[in-house]
Amino acid sequence: MRAKLEHGHLQLYCLDSMDAETFYCSWRHPGDRVRRHLQYERYVLHEVLPLMAQKNAHPCTIAHGCSFGAYHAANIAFRHPHLFRKVVASSGRYDLTMAVEHFRDLLDGHYEDNIYFNTPAI
Repeated sequence: MRAKLEHGHLQLYCLDSMDAETFYCSWRHPGDRVRRHLQYERYVLHEVLPLMAQKNAHPCTIAHGCSFGAYHAANIAFRHPHLFRKVVASSGRYDLTMAVEHFRDLLDGHYEDNIYFNTPAI
């Protein structure tokens, strides 16, 4: 893997999330949390992916993430399968509306189309 990285055959782009402004932002209305997430998704689709394609035209883009990043990786790859060839999502939570053990429902019982279309588990 080191040689692939050094020769530019494998390039990694590590994006920070906006979870504090989206799903973890408990003071914001749940619908607004999802809409803010969709703004972040547009940034990835319209700025990050074109930059990646400019730097490396190889057609195999892989979305990867762990924990809440796994949600983000799976969600964007499943929503835009024409842009991602593979997804590696490790130990993620794929339905943010479910309370599981010590994890609360991140959308406080609110449900709408934007939530449906951003729930990879459905």
